[in-house]
Amino acid sequence: YHFKFKVREKILIAAFCRSFQDPFAPARIAGVLALTATQQFYTAGDIAQRVMPNLSPLTLDREKQVREPAIRALRGFLDKMEQISENPELATQL
Repeated sequence: YHFKFKVREKILIAAFCRSFQDPFAPARIAGVLALTATQQFYTAGDIAQRVMPNLSPLTLDREKQVREPAIRALRGFLDKMEQISENPELATQL
């Protein structure tokens, strides 16, 4: 964890989501997996407003090997948002 919180918050999502535009399927997959691996750094607002909207188009990607991890990632983020919706106090813990 070499970046400060605010820097991490700003650059990680932008950097990983930029890979979703790459024509090389393994780069798009890596972006999805990186977002999932770093999800503890994102606020509920970031997930709802930045992560999920950027992941959604990948569910229609021409490559199945991209669609599957994107759908798994969306389910994971949606589960997290559902937990926060049921208990808003979890927003600071998750």
